[in-house]
Amino acid sequence: ITQAFRTEENLWFQTVVIITSVGGVWIITDEWWLVKQTFLLGVGVFVVELINTAFEYLCDYIEPQWKPEIKRIKDLTAGITVMVATVAIGVTLIDIAKIMIY
Repeated sequence: ITQAFRTEENLWFQTVVIITSVGGVWIITDEWWLVKQTFLLGVGVFVVELINTAFEYLCDYIEPQWKPEIKRIKDLTAGITVMVATVAIGVTLIDIAKIMIY
């Protein structure tokens, strides 16, 4: 994990997003389940980002030269990360909206 933090700026960004999101939800509501859910969704995105980083390192190790096949693998794993992050944000926003309405 330390190596990934040294080379991947996205992990720092994800860490800041998790802390900010959990803090923001904690300020907005006193619903502990939502605070915990926000934290767990953030950690899920972080884990997927680590897996993405591992795939990128593996691809670079297997084939140091640029190849379209390797690019597709990297793009696919990056897309998975974006999808998971989008779902996490959507779920959190929907739950916050439900609490704010009621």
